Amino acid sequence: MKGAAFVKRSALLLAAVSVVAACGGGGSSASSSPKPSGAGSTSASAAPAAVAEAGAIRPSDLGTPWSQYQAASGAQPVTKKGCAGQVGFDVSTLKAVYAGAVVRRGSVSPYAAPFAFVFDSAASAERFVTVAGSQPYRECRAKALSATVKANKKSPPGARYRIDAMRTIDADGVQRIQMGYQFQALVNGKIRDANGRTEDLLYRRGAVVSDVLLESARQAGDAANAVDQVLGEIDKAARTALSRCCPTE
Repeated sequence: MKGAAFVKRSALLLAAVSVVAACGGGGSSASSSPKPSGAGSTSASAAPAAVAEAGAIRPSDLGTPWSQYQAASGAQPVTKKGCAGQVGFDVSTLKAVYAGAVVRRGSVSPYAAPFAFVFDSAASAERFVTVAGSQPYRECRAKALSATVKANKKSPPGARYRIDAMRTIDADGVQRIQMGYQFQALVNGKIRDANGRTEDLLYRRGAVVSDVLLESARQAGDAANAVDQVLGEIDKAARTALSRCCPTE
């Protein structure tokens, strides 16, 4: 469905804002943005803001054919608004939020918006990942994504999201959870699955969660394993980011 694919591209940045709000962050704050830490590892005693900046996936972590689509928004203030707080997570345990550069694979799709969250302890970060995978949180997240796409004037009739599959894969000291949300629209008088998906990809090491919002729409000529290839590239980049921010975990 071409209309659905188009709205996925045009709504990406609004959806990126929604994921920060869902996880406890707010609007950007340029005055509090940390300076880039470079390619080296972050010290174990670094301030939470610097750890968050280092823990967000960078375009260089992904490499070709990924490229920067929009510059990093930087540090974000912590707020009690959003799905995490609404379903009972203690947002006061979140100490820093960073919104990285939005990236695009090739010239069309998919897009990815990286974030990083630093908590006061590994236990709090693990609790957040658990909450993010819960049914109440996922229902809230689907509702928030639906509201975002419905607010886009270019969305097709009936635009909404439904909860899709969730997978957990832990390896190399990293807790990983993948949560899918399927885009839907009105087709032949009924709400049906359309060409578009959102994936929330969370990677936790210690007190840091590296988060990626992945927006994709299938393109003509895509290989059958195209999605798995993209997820593999992001998995590898997340390990690089977590090694940079959390080398002693």
